[in-house]
Amino acid sequence: MHRRGANRLLAVVAAVCLWSVGSTAVRSEWLPVNQPMLPPEQSEARRLSREVIVTPMSHVTCPPLYGALPPRSPHSLYPSVPWNQLSSRTDGLDVDRLWRLRYAVYQELISQGSAPLLTLPEMGSGGINQVCLLHGRNDVVTNAQLIRIIGRAYPEVPPIIVAGAIAQQASDVERVFGVDILEQVVLGVPGLENISIGIAQLRPTEAHLWGLGAVDLFDPAIAIYGMFTKVQLSVDRIAELQNPLAPVRSTDRYMLLSLAQNSPRAVDDFFKVGGDWSALLAKHNNTRVMRYYLVHFDWLVAHGWELPSDVDLEVWRSIVFSARVRDRDGAQ
Repeated sequence: MHRRGANRLLAVVAAVCLWSVGSTAVRSEWLPVNQPMLPPEQSEARRLSREVIVTPMSHVTCPPLYGALPPRSPHSLYPSVPWNQLSSRTDGLDVDRLWRLRYAVYQELISQGSAPLLTLPEMGSGGINQVCLLHGRNDVVTNAQLIRIIGRAYPEVPPIIVAGAIAQQASDVERVFGVDILEQVVLGVPGLENISIGIAQLRPTEAHLWGLGAVDLFDPAIAIYGMFTKVQLSVDRIAELQNPLAPVRSTDRYMLLSLAQNSPRAVDDFFKVGGDWSALLAKHNNTRVMRYYLVHFDWLVAHGWELPSDVDLEVWRSIVFSARVRDRDGAQ
């Protein structure tokens, strides 16, 4: 990159970071809120979170690149050779080689995007702040304890499911560099007051529907609580629709929740198509959503997030990365 181009890039990054520093003050102007009426367990979780989540940014690092990590779990798929040489590893069918290459490319690109671009001093704390283009994984690192604390009130919702949701949703294009400013500006545009916002990408109407009222969805504690609530509703819906004599298998359940964290209608669609993943992934943008989610999910597993032994990630990868992606017009 030419010196002038590099300077311009640094100027843009610095400007975005400065906007982010003032985002707390801006929030009260764009989205007036009242204290949420949380159940006692959630109020305690939030109180604890204010005491526990005081982690200096000097201790928060963006994840290393895919391929730099050794396998830490039998559920993790980290190739022993660079992804662009994977084709020489597989002697089986072309379709098997193709999905493995596709998965490796997704994981590499998302991990590259999640790597730090710039390290800046954090104002007032003496720590450092690492700026990442895709900020979801960094948000999970920052809020890991908070996710586990709030998760105590949701024993049916695995914390790794919500962590995966935050990693994916907080990497949305509107949250580039992890700042709130773009969403805060859009909220002030007439007719766009119900956009998805915050690290969980929840809508204000969803918060009202769940009985939270006018809460600040930019607050990580509220966003994580809202995502747990959203996933819990999908867990309840699965229990309502499944055959009690033949319940949904663990792998299918995790796959389904990976879609439900983005769109709860996926649960009903799953049962309408009789659990046919080819049919379900052909609907809407389900394939894209699950692919992005799964590469973050694998990153979580590799970093020690708990996963039941009966969840087969190899099957999950092969299904979603073998599926065809719908274009904007619905064609395949």
